[in-house]
Amino acid sequence: MAQRLLDEGIRVQQVVTSPAIRARSTADAYASAFDLPVIENTALYVAWDSPSGILTAASSLNDDLDVVLLVGHAPGMGSAVTRLTDSLVELPTCAVAECSVEVDSWGELVNGSARLARLFLPGR
Repeated sequence: MAQRLLDEGIRVQQVVTSPAIRARSTADAYASAFDLPVIENTALYVAWDSPSGILTAASSLNDDLDVVLLVGHAPGMGSAVTRLTDSLVELPTCAVAECSVEVDSWGELVNGSARLARLFLPGR
C-alpha cells in the first residue's frame, strides 16, 4: 500500500502510530517506504474506538507538517474519518483514507473540517 501512495504522488512527511505491535509493524513499513522515522502516540492506542481521541491526537501535530500518516485501529480510525469528512467511511484493515483539510493549524481540526479526497483499499 505504501508503494501505491508513492505512485499516486503522496509524499508523507511524518508517520504517527499507535504503539500496538500490529499498528507499529504497519507504520514501520510505511516509514521505510517514505524514509521516515516512526513516532508513537499512545493516544492512538487508547482511542481505538474513540474518534474524538484520534482527532485530539491529530490536533497535536506540528503545524509545519502538511501530509501526515496516522496508523491506528478499527473502528476508531474509520469513525474519525467519518466525523472529520461528514462522509460515511468504513476502513478495512490496511485501508488508507486521504483527507484534505483547509485549516491553518492541526489544532483547528473539528467535525466536518475535511473532505475525503481518496480512499485506498487493499487489493484494489
